[in-house]
Amino acid sequence: MKSCGVSLPAAASAAARSLGNDEEKMASAKATEIEEDFPKLTAQEKESLGGMDSSLFGFHRLQEDGARTKALLLKAVSCYDALILKLGHFNLLLEDYSKALSAYQRYFSLQSDYWKNAAFLYGLGMVYFHFNAFQWAIKAFQEVLYIDPGFSRAKEIHLRLGLMFKVNTDYESSLKHFQLALIDSNLCTLSKAEKHKAAKEAYEKLLQTENLPAQVKATTLQQLGWMHHTVEQLGDKGSKDSAIQCLQKSLEADPNSGQSWYFLGRCYSSIGKVQDAFISYRQSIDKSEASADTWWSLYQQQNQPMDALQAYICAVQLDHSHAAAWMDLGTLYESCGQPHDAIKCYINATRSKACLNMAALTQRIKLLQVGCGCVCVYTAKATSFFLTPASSVCRNLGKNGLSTSSILLDRCPPPLDKLNPPTPSIYLENKRDAFFPPLHQFCTNAANPVTVIRGLAGALKLGTTANPDHLVEVRTQLAQPTDENWDPSGSRKMWRCESSRSHTTIVKYAQYQASSFQESLRENEKKKEAEAEAGSSDSLLRRRKGPFKHIKFGTNIDLSDEKKWKLQLQELSKLPAFARVVSAGNLLSHVGHTILGMNTVQLYMKVPGSRTPGHQENNNFCSVNINIGPGDCEWFAVPEPYWGVINDFCERNNINFLMGSWWPNLEDLYETNVPVYRFIQRPGDLVWLNTGTIHWVQAIGWCNNIAWNVGPLTAHQYKLAVERYEWNKLQSVKSIVPMIHLSWNMARNIKVSDHKLFEMIKYCLLRTLKQCQMQRELLLSAGKELVWHGRSQNEPAHYCSICEVEVFDLLFVTSESNSRKTYVVHCQDCARRGSPDLDNLVVLEQYKMEDLMQVYDQFTLVRGGNRNRSGSEAKS
Repeated sequence: MKSCGVSLPAAASAAARSLGNDEEKMASAKATEIEEDFPKLTAQEKESLGGMDSSLFGFHRLQEDGARTKALLLKAVSCYDALILKLGHFNLLLEDYSKALSAYQRYFSLQSDYWKNAAFLYGLGMVYFHFNAFQWAIKAFQEVLYIDPGFSRAKEIHLRLGLMFKVNTDYESSLKHFQLALIDSNLCTLSKAEKHKAAKEAYEKLLQTENLPAQVKATTLQQLGWMHHTVEQLGDKGSKDSAIQCLQKSLEADPNSGQSWYFLGRCYSSIGKVQDAFISYRQSIDKSEASADTWWSLYQQQNQPMDALQAYICAVQLDHSHAAAWMDLGTLYESCGQPHDAIKCYINATRSKACLNMAALTQRIKLLQVGCGCVCVYTAKATSFFLTPASSVCRNLGKNGLSTSSILLDRCPPPLDKLNPPTPSIYLENKRDAFFPPLHQFCTNAANPVTVIRGLAGALKLGTTANPDHLVEVRTQLAQPTDENWDPSGSRKMWRCESSRSHTTIVKYAQYQASSFQESLRENEKKKEAEAEAGSSDSLLRRRKGPFKHIKFGTNIDLSDEKKWKLQLQELSKLPAFARVVSAGNLLSHVGHTILGMNTVQLYMKVPGSRTPGHQENNNFCSVNINIGPGDCEWFAVPEPYWGVINDFCERNNINFLMGSWWPNLEDLYETNVPVYRFIQRPGDLVWLNTGTIHWVQAIGWCNNIAWNVGPLTAHQYKLAVERYEWNKLQSVKSIVPMIHLSWNMARNIKVSDHKLFEMIKYCLLRTLKQCQMQRELLLSAGKELVWHGRSQNEPAHYCSICEVEVFDLLFVTSESNSRKTYVVHCQDCARRGSPDLDNLVVLEQYKMEDLMQVYDQFTLVRGGNRNRSGSEAKS
């Protein structure tokens, strides 16, 4: 045998190389095989996917190639794992909401400027809407409209906002968003009435399946029956019998379904069959699904917590000894934060012979009575993240102005006296002191949310009988204790204020005041007689909780007519300059037109119990209020930094903070460490409300008040006014003060030496200048003519007639209104929603770009020189 001449080590090395090459070949072949199996996106597919985001939700199914689009999306999901946001969009389009939410949450945690992405916010809002997390969905949708008013799916947003606000019983906001959706000419998925029909057909087709399991049959009939019931509520009167029949068949298949029994009870209740409804509710309570936690979780997710209470209330009304119903009702009241109502329910349960856990229930009652409000609070099981405001100018709602590093706060809440700080009160020795500069500085200091200047206006002649036929708006209210607000029956404290509106004249309301006073005298005489007969006044001194007496409050009486009210308005010129209706140092004097109740005076005519509900002044401006007398008023005030806490309370009580009517529960405020200033305003006292102070007022005597707003020329005032201007846009609420128009007038009229104030005004001018230029270029490039219109003297600022945002410089008006000179103004976004090509619309130009640029260039920071304490002065 011949030797190959290769050493053993060399042979081993060669063998290893050979083996290695084989492994590499095998690995390469395997990789090629995997690569062939792994989906790759073609250039055309990538291009198609590049144009897809959350705004296509619902619409991709309307297209002819919907099946092909779905296949492409499924392929893309496996290829786009690294692109989190796209993954969220694709899963949303596939209606896999859990995966979409997971991807959106991941994007939220990784992307600090997530709020700039309208498609992300829209997709997130759609997911929250699907899961009935309405509070979070509303925030997300509002931010979409804020950062992109012309968003392509604005109609979808407005419809969903309308539905959610309707569920929250905020009907005014709901109506506004439905109206905004109606004027939008774009296609909308929610406008398809066939959805109900398709769902009904799908359920009926499923029921025709042979050998359908009993549980599936019961569930299908339950859903079909409940759908018939809800459609009946929407106006289809023929569905109520079908709803009951379906639910009865569902219970034949599954007699132990507590939910089906409850739905059946709701159906019977809606047609007035109370006894049948009670039997159904009783059956529901006796089933395992009828525990309070189950009902609460079910309806809390649907944002209908009152539905969870309805069955139990009906049961205990018809069977007062039903212990299980009383216990579950008490648990629900406790979870709603109503411990006093919970105690009553538990006590009723212990009185029943059927009560099986007497000892535990008695212990619970004692615990609630001792704790007096230390109740269990329902916590949603689903985790979530909250959206921060869309702009840096929108403030953190959670802020309460208290230091979290305080040793005291880490251990226990502040003492109650710290939550009732003394109200700054100034007593002037003579009239000259009223014009002393430190008084102005003290009142406008941000550290003083409210100041009372005692007796300052006592010498003013401010009679109201000069115009007896002048119109008065009347609010009919319930006379209640000043520090409480009860429902009409007097059984439950609440935040919501109820009143009805009517109108009368000054002379007629004055007659009502006089007759009310005489009636009060007679009632006092009767009380004295009753006390003398009884020998004790304990029962009479006990605070009454209802039924409450109706009273009438004369409010918002316009005194802007200088001819009618010449003498009274002249008297107000005797006040120090910083508190006058008109002065060079008042921002509102530079608006250039009348804003009723703000840069004009309003009168309020009151009887005891007349209430001005809680609010901040429009755009956070300061306010001056003078009590003419002869009676007193009681005031409550909270510093501006706590407005977010009160906004949260309003949201919990389904009240719109900006537009709703609310009276805070002091116990709620103290529990969250919110300080409340509380004081009496006597005749002649002037109350100065500083920038953004939250306040509510009740008359405790027969009196008349006058009030107006003031805007100090300070950076603090301007900053908070702009912040509220932006917040109003986010909330779809009109800003009474046109801040863009005002800023340009300030640049024309005022010399500013305060660097902060100057920078903020200059920034506003720059942004609007840029926007005006961009609008012009877009319109001219599209061949749209700009018609010169100009501005007349004292012409008011313009607002969009649809969305109510301020419209500056370029006014979009219909051809018809232009020919009639009525000028129904639209903003560009609303104009394009109704007519994408702006057909039948005329664009009116109010300013020349050269003039605006000249104002911008000439507005410069003044260095040194004579100026007031705010660092600004009016130009001569």
